[in-house]
Amino acid sequence: MTMTIRTQDYSQKLLAERGFAYADGFFSTMGVCQGQILWAIHHRQRLLSHAMALSLTLDVPMLMQQLIERALGLGDGIIKVVVSRVSQPVRGYGWINGDSVVDITETKTAIFTQTNNLQQNFINQLLVDKLMAGQSLSFDDLPKQPTGDAMCIHQQIACLPKPLVGLKSLNRLDSVLVTGELERYRQKQPTLVEGLVQDVMGNWVEGVMSNVFYQLAEPISQIDKQQSDNQPQHKINANLNSKNNVRTNIKLNHAHWHTPPIIQSGVSGVMRQVVMDTLQSQGKKVNERRLTNADLANLSALFFCNAVRGIIPIARLYIDGRWYELRVNY
Repeated sequence: MTMTIRTQDYSQKLLAERGFAYADGFFSTMGVCQGQILWAIHHRQRLLSHAMALSLTLDVPMLMQQLIERALGLGDGIIKVVVSRVSQPVRGYGWINGDSVVDITETKTAIFTQTNNLQQNFINQLLVDKLMAGQSLSFDDLPKQPTGDAMCIHQQIACLPKPLVGLKSLNRLDSVLVTGELERYRQKQPTLVEGLVQDVMGNWVEGVMSNVFYQLAEPISQIDKQQSDNQPQHKINANLNSKNNVRTNIKLNHAHWHTPPIIQSGVSGVMRQVVMDTLQSQGKKVNERRLTNADLANLSALFFCNAVRGIIPIARLYIDGRWYELRVNY
Protein backbone atom coordinates (compact mmCIF):
# COMPACT_ATOMS: atom_id res chain seq x y z
CA MET A 1 0.00 0.00 0.00
CA THR A 2 1.45 3.36 -1.02
CA MET A 3 0.50 7.02 -0.88
CA THR A 4 1.74 9.66 -3.30
CA ILE A 5 1.68 13.39 -2.59
CA ARG A 6 1.77 15.41 -5.81
CA THR A 7 3.73 18.60 -6.29
CA GLN A 8 1.94 21.87 -5.59
CA ASP A 9 2.05 23.00 -9.23
CA TYR A 10 0.53 19.74 -10.45
CA SER A 11 -2.13 19.78 -7.72
CA GLN A 12 -3.15 23.35 -8.52
CA LYS A 13 -3.58 22.45 -12.18
CA LEU A 14 -5.76 19.43 -11.36
CA LEU A 15 -7.88 21.30 -8.82
CA ALA A 16 -8.61 23.96 -11.43
CA GLU A 17 -10.27 21.25 -13.54
CA ARG A 18 -13.91 21.08 -12.47
CA GLY A 19 -14.24 17.51 -13.69
CA PHE A 20 -11.50 16.52 -11.23
CA ALA A 21 -12.49 18.81 -8.36
CA TYR A 22 -16.30 18.53 -8.48
CA ALA A 23 -17.09 15.73 -10.96
CA ASP A 24 -18.75 18.47 -13.02
CA GLY A 25 -19.30 16.55 -16.22
CA PHE A 26 -20.09 13.18 -17.76
CA PHE A 27 -18.53 10.42 -19.83
CA SER A 28 -19.48 7.84 -22.42
CA THR A 29 -17.66 4.64 -23.32
CA MET A 30 -18.02 3.39 -26.89
CA GLY A 31 -17.25 0.00 -28.38
CA VAL A 32 -15.47 0.06 -31.74
CA CYS A 33 -15.66 -2.92 -34.08
CA GLN A 34 -13.87 -3.03 -37.44
CA GLY A 35 -13.47 0.74 -37.44
CA GLN A 36 -17.12 1.51 -36.65
CA ILE A 37 -18.60 2.93 -33.45
CA LEU A 38 -21.30 0.50 -32.36
CA TRP A 39 -24.67 2.13 -31.67
CA ALA A 40 -23.33 5.53 -32.80
CA ILE A 41 -26.83 7.04 -33.03
CA HIS A 42 -27.52 6.13 -29.40
CA HIS A 43 -24.17 7.52 -28.26
CA ARG A 44 -24.90 10.74 -30.12
CA GLN A 45 -28.21 11.02 -28.29
CA ARG A 46 -26.45 10.47 -24.97
CA LEU A 47 -24.00 13.29 -25.69
CA LEU A 48 -26.90 15.60 -26.53
CA SER A 49 -29.09 14.69 -23.55
CA HIS A 50 -26.26 14.72 -20.98
CA ALA A 51 -24.92 18.08 -22.17
CA MET A 52 -28.42 19.53 -21.94
CA ALA A 53 -29.02 18.09 -18.46
CA LEU A 54 -25.79 19.65 -17.13
CA SER A 55 -26.13 22.92 -19.10
CA LEU A 56 -22.91 22.24 -21.00
CA THR A 57 -22.16 23.69 -24.42
CA LEU A 58 -21.13 20.84 -26.72
CA ASP A 59 -20.77 20.76 -30.50
CA VAL A 60 -22.05 17.20 -30.86
CA PRO A 61 -21.88 16.96 -34.70
CA MET A 62 -18.24 18.06 -34.70
CA LEU A 63 -17.40 15.74 -31.79
CA MET A 64 -19.08 12.76 -33.44
CA GLN A 65 -17.15 13.39 -36.66
CA GLN A 66 -13.90 13.34 -34.70
CA LEU A 67 -14.92 10.13 -32.94
CA ILE A 68 -15.84 8.45 -36.24
CA GLU A 69 -12.42 9.33 -37.66
CA ARG A 70 -10.66 8.00 -34.58
CA ALA A 71 -12.67 4.78 -34.72
CA LEU A 72 -11.51 4.18 -38.30
CA GLY A 73 -7.90 4.41 -37.16
CA LEU A 74 -8.49 2.28 -34.06
CA GLY A 75 -10.04 -0.73 -35.78
CA ASP A 76 -11.23 -2.67 -32.72
CA GLY A 77 -11.31 -1.32 -29.20
CA ILE A 78 -12.81 1.23 -26.86
CA ILE A 79 -13.16 5.00 -27.08
CA LYS A 80 -13.88 6.92 -23.89
CA VAL A 81 -15.18 10.49 -24.06
CA VAL A 82 -15.08 12.71 -20.96
CA VAL A 83 -16.91 16.05 -21.10
CA SER A 84 -16.45 18.53 -18.24
CA ARG A 85 -17.10 22.20 -17.56
CA VAL A 86 -14.15 24.53 -18.05
CA SER A 87 -12.63 26.46 -15.13
CA GLN A 88 -14.88 29.30 -14.02
CA PRO A 89 -14.05 32.89 -12.95
CA VAL A 90 -15.94 32.36 -9.67
CA ARG A 91 -14.98 30.50 -6.50
CA GLY A 92 -16.13 27.09 -5.37
CA TYR A 93 -18.99 25.23 -7.01
CA GLY A 94 -20.36 28.30 -8.75
CA TRP A 95 -20.42 28.65 -12.53
CA ILE A 96 -21.55 31.29 -14.98
CA ASN A 97 -21.15 29.56 -18.35
CA GLY A 98 -21.47 26.12 -19.87
CA ASP A 99 -18.28 26.03 -21.91
CA SER A 100 -16.89 22.50 -21.98
CA VAL A 101 -13.63 20.68 -22.45
CA VAL A 102 -13.52 17.20 -24.03
CA ASP A 103 -10.94 14.49 -23.37
CA ILE A 104 -10.83 11.42 -25.65
CA THR A 105 -8.87 8.25 -24.97
CA GLU A 106 -8.57 5.15 -27.15
CA THR A 107 -7.73 1.57 -26.20
CA LYS A 108 -7.06 -1.05 -28.86
CA THR A 109 -8.52 -4.38 -27.75
CA ALA A 110 -10.90 -7.13 -28.82
CA ILE A 111 -14.25 -6.37 -27.19
CA PHE A 112 -16.14 -9.59 -28.00
CA THR A 113 -14.78 -13.02 -27.04
CA GLN A 114 -17.68 -15.40 -27.55
CA THR A 115 -16.10 -17.79 -30.06
CA ASN A 116 -12.87 -18.57 -31.88
CA ASN A 117 -11.20 -15.70 -33.73
CA LEU A 118 -12.26 -16.73 -37.26
CA GLN A 119 -15.89 -17.22 -36.31
CA GLN A 120 -15.91 -14.06 -34.17
CA ASN A 121 -14.54 -11.97 -37.04
CA PHE A 122 -17.34 -13.28 -39.26
CA ILE A 123 -19.98 -12.44 -36.64
CA ASN A 124 -18.48 -8.98 -36.15
CA GLN A 125 -18.53 -8.33 -39.90
CA LEU A 126 -22.20 -9.28 -40.17
CA LEU A 127 -23.04 -6.94 -37.28
CA VAL A 128 -21.09 -4.02 -38.76
CA ASP A 129 -22.55 -4.61 -42.24
CA LYS A 130 -26.11 -4.48 -40.89
CA LEU A 131 -25.42 -1.36 -38.84
CA MET A 132 -23.77 0.39 -41.80
CA ALA A 133 -26.68 -0.54 -44.07
CA GLY A 134 -29.23 0.70 -41.55
CA GLN A 135 -30.85 -2.73 -41.39
CA SER A 136 -32.98 -3.77 -38.44
CA LEU A 137 -31.26 -6.06 -35.97
CA SER A 138 -32.76 -9.08 -34.27
CA PHE A 139 -31.92 -10.00 -30.68
CA ASP A 140 -29.75 -12.81 -32.04
CA ASP A 141 -27.69 -10.24 -33.96
CA LEU A 142 -26.62 -8.43 -30.79
CA PRO A 143 -23.08 -9.31 -29.66
CA LYS A 144 -22.91 -11.71 -26.74
CA GLN A 145 -20.24 -12.65 -24.22
CA PRO A 146 -19.77 -16.18 -22.85
CA THR A 147 -22.22 -17.15 -20.09
CA GLY A 148 -21.11 -16.53 -16.53
CA ASP A 149 -22.29 -16.27 -12.95
CA ALA A 150 -23.52 -13.27 -10.97
CA MET A 151 -24.24 -12.43 -7.35
CA CYS A 152 -26.21 -9.87 -5.39
CA ILE A 153 -23.96 -7.09 -4.12
CA HIS A 154 -24.25 -5.82 -0.52
CA GLN A 155 -23.06 -2.28 -1.25
CA GLN A 156 -25.88 -0.01 -2.43
CA ILE A 157 -25.93 2.87 -4.90
CA ALA A 158 -27.38 6.32 -4.31
CA CYS A 159 -30.76 7.70 -5.30
CA LEU A 160 -30.45 11.00 -7.14
CA PRO A 161 -32.51 14.13 -7.91
CA LYS A 162 -34.43 13.96 -11.16
CA PRO A 163 -31.99 15.96 -13.37
CA LEU A 164 -29.17 13.53 -12.54
CA VAL A 165 -31.00 10.20 -12.70
CA GLY A 166 -29.78 8.07 -15.59
CA LEU A 167 -26.73 10.23 -16.33
CA LYS A 168 -23.27 8.71 -16.61
CA SER A 169 -21.82 11.51 -14.52
CA LEU A 170 -18.21 11.75 -13.40
CA ASN A 171 -19.27 11.16 -9.79
CA ARG A 172 -19.04 7.36 -9.59
CA LEU A 173 -18.04 6.77 -5.95
CA ASP A 174 -20.88 4.32 -5.32
CA SER A 175 -19.85 2.46 -8.49
CA VAL A 176 -16.27 2.32 -7.21
CA LEU A 177 -17.46 0.67 -3.99
CA VAL A 178 -19.73 -1.91 -5.65
CA THR A 179 -17.02 -2.81 -8.17
CA GLY A 180 -14.52 -3.27 -5.36
CA GLU A 181 -16.90 -5.68 -3.64
CA LEU A 182 -17.39 -7.70 -6.83
CA GLU A 183 -13.63 -7.93 -7.37
CA ARG A 184 -13.13 -9.29 -3.84
CA TYR A 185 -15.68 -12.04 -4.45
CA ARG A 186 -14.13 -12.83 -7.84
CA GLN A 187 -10.97 -13.88 -6.06
CA LYS A 188 -13.01 -16.64 -4.39
CA GLN A 189 -15.27 -17.40 -7.37
CA PRO A 190 -13.59 -16.70 -10.75
CA THR A 191 -16.79 -17.53 -12.69
CA LEU A 192 -18.41 -14.32 -11.44
CA VAL A 193 -18.77 -11.85 -14.31
CA GLU A 194 -21.23 -9.35 -12.84
CA GLY A 195 -23.13 -8.34 -9.75
CA LEU A 196 -26.74 -7.28 -9.24
CA VAL A 197 -26.86 -3.89 -7.50
CA GLN A 198 -29.52 -2.44 -5.20
CA ASP A 199 -30.20 1.23 -4.51
CA VAL A 200 -30.67 2.68 -1.03
CA MET A 201 -34.47 2.36 -1.41
CA GLY A 202 -34.15 -1.41 -1.71
CA ASN A 203 -34.77 -1.86 -5.45
CA TRP A 204 -32.42 -3.96 -7.58
CA VAL A 205 -31.59 -1.52 -10.35
CA GLU A 206 -28.66 -2.57 -12.53
CA GLY A 207 -25.36 -4.40 -12.73
CA VAL A 208 -22.02 -3.24 -11.40
CA MET A 209 -21.05 -2.04 -14.90
CA SER A 210 -24.19 -2.65 -16.93
CA ASN A 211 -27.97 -2.64 -17.09
CA VAL A 212 -30.05 -5.74 -16.44
CA PHE A 213 -32.98 -7.54 -18.08
CA TYR A 214 -34.88 -10.42 -16.49
CA GLN A 215 -37.75 -12.88 -16.83
CA LEU A 216 -39.83 -14.38 -14.04
CA ALA A 217 -40.73 -18.00 -13.33
CA GLU A 218 -44.30 -17.33 -12.20
CA PRO A 219 -47.27 -15.52 -13.73
CA ILE A 220 -46.67 -11.78 -13.52
CA SER A 221 -49.90 -11.13 -11.61
CA GLN A 222 -48.85 -13.55 -8.86
CA ILE A 223 -45.40 -11.98 -8.55
CA ASP A 224 -46.78 -8.44 -8.45
CA LYS A 225 -49.04 -9.34 -5.53
CA GLN A 226 -45.93 -10.27 -3.54
CA GLN A 227 -44.21 -6.93 -4.08
CA SER A 228 -43.97 -4.45 -1.24
CA ASP A 229 -42.60 -0.94 -1.13
CA ASN A 230 -40.77 -1.70 2.12
CA GLN A 231 -38.76 -4.83 1.45
CA PRO A 232 -35.89 -5.58 3.87
CA GLN A 233 -32.37 -5.59 2.43
CA HIS A 234 -31.51 -8.97 0.93
CA LYS A 235 -28.84 -10.80 2.91
CA ILE A 236 -26.18 -12.71 1.00
CA ASN A 237 -24.17 -15.52 2.58
CA ALA A 238 -20.43 -15.26 1.90
CA ASN A 239 -20.08 -19.00 1.15
CA LEU A 240 -19.93 -19.00 -2.66
CA ASN A 241 -19.37 -22.75 -2.86
CA SER A 242 -22.93 -23.72 -1.87
CA LYS A 243 -24.86 -26.27 -3.90
CA ASN A 244 -27.11 -25.21 -6.77
CA ASN A 245 -30.79 -24.70 -6.10
CA VAL A 246 -32.67 -26.37 -8.96
CA ARG A 247 -36.28 -25.24 -8.89
CA THR A 248 -39.07 -27.63 -9.80
CA ASN A 249 -42.83 -27.35 -10.24
CA ILE A 250 -42.65 -23.76 -11.44
CA LYS A 251 -44.49 -22.13 -14.29
CA LEU A 252 -42.05 -20.33 -16.58
CA ASN A 253 -43.09 -17.06 -18.21
CA HIS A 254 -40.93 -16.56 -21.31
CA ALA A 255 -43.24 -14.08 -23.02
CA HIS A 256 -41.90 -10.85 -21.58
CA TRP A 257 -38.58 -9.33 -20.66
CA HIS A 258 -38.45 -6.82 -17.84
CA THR A 259 -35.89 -4.16 -16.98
CA PRO A 260 -35.85 -1.99 -13.84
CA PRO A 261 -36.99 1.60 -14.50
CA ILE A 262 -34.32 4.28 -14.21
CA ILE A 263 -36.38 6.80 -12.24
CA GLN A 264 -34.46 7.42 -9.01
CA SER A 265 -31.12 5.67 -9.45
CA GLY A 266 -28.94 3.91 -12.00
CA VAL A 267 -27.59 4.73 -15.45
CA SER A 268 -29.74 4.77 -18.57
CA GLY A 269 -27.27 2.82 -20.66
CA VAL A 270 -26.86 2.91 -24.42
CA MET A 271 -27.11 -0.88 -24.71
CA ARG A 272 -30.22 -0.91 -22.53
CA GLN A 273 -31.97 1.26 -25.10
CA VAL A 274 -30.57 -0.82 -27.98
CA VAL A 275 -31.97 -4.01 -26.42
CA MET A 276 -35.37 -2.43 -25.75
CA ASP A 277 -35.59 -1.06 -29.30
CA THR A 278 -34.50 -4.39 -30.80
CA LEU A 279 -36.94 -6.55 -28.82
CA GLN A 280 -39.83 -4.19 -29.45
CA SER A 281 -39.07 -4.11 -33.19
CA GLN A 282 -39.54 -7.90 -33.13
CA GLY A 283 -42.90 -7.56 -31.42
CA LYS A 284 -41.54 -8.73 -28.06
CA LYS A 285 -42.86 -6.76 -25.12
CA VAL A 286 -40.39 -5.16 -22.69
CA ASN A 287 -41.76 -3.93 -19.36
CA GLU A 288 -40.02 -1.37 -17.19
CA ARG A 289 -40.73 -3.02 -13.86
CA ARG A 290 -39.13 -2.85 -10.42
CA LEU A 291 -37.04 -5.85 -9.37
CA THR A 292 -37.52 -6.46 -5.64
CA ASN A 293 -36.32 -8.97 -3.08
CA ALA A 294 -39.52 -10.97 -3.50
CA ASP A 295 -38.69 -11.51 -7.18
CA LEU A 296 -35.17 -12.88 -6.82
CA ALA A 297 -36.00 -16.53 -6.17
CA ASN A 298 -38.55 -16.41 -9.02
CA LEU A 299 -36.12 -15.32 -11.73
CA SER A 300 -36.02 -17.68 -14.70
CA ALA A 301 -33.61 -15.76 -16.95
CA LEU A 302 -31.33 -12.76 -16.56
CA PHE A 303 -28.71 -10.97 -18.61
CA PHE A 304 -26.63 -7.83 -18.21
CA CYS A 305 -25.64 -5.53 -21.06
CA ASN A 306 -23.47 -2.55 -21.86
CA ALA A 307 -22.27 -0.79 -25.01
CA VAL A 308 -18.79 -2.31 -24.93
CA ARG A 309 -19.47 -5.91 -23.91
CA GLY A 310 -22.88 -6.39 -25.49
CA ILE A 311 -25.10 -9.07 -23.89
CA ILE A 312 -23.75 -10.93 -20.84
CA PRO A 313 -25.91 -14.05 -20.24
CA ILE A 314 -26.08 -15.30 -16.65
CA ALA A 315 -26.27 -19.03 -15.98
CA ARG A 316 -26.38 -18.85 -12.17
CA LEU A 317 -27.27 -16.15 -9.64
CA TYR A 318 -26.05 -16.34 -6.05
CA ILE A 319 -28.90 -15.57 -3.61
CA ASP A 320 -29.05 -16.17 0.14
CA GLY A 321 -26.16 -18.61 0.21
CA ARG A 322 -27.31 -20.68 -2.76
CA TRP A 323 -26.73 -20.72 -6.50
CA TYR A 324 -29.93 -20.45 -8.57
CA GLU A 325 -29.73 -21.83 -12.10
CA LEU A 326 -31.12 -19.64 -14.87
CA ARG A 327 -32.16 -20.29 -18.45
CA VAL A 328 -29.65 -19.03 -21.05
CA ASN A 329 -31.21 -20.27 -24.33
CA TYR A 330 -33.08 -17.11 -25.28
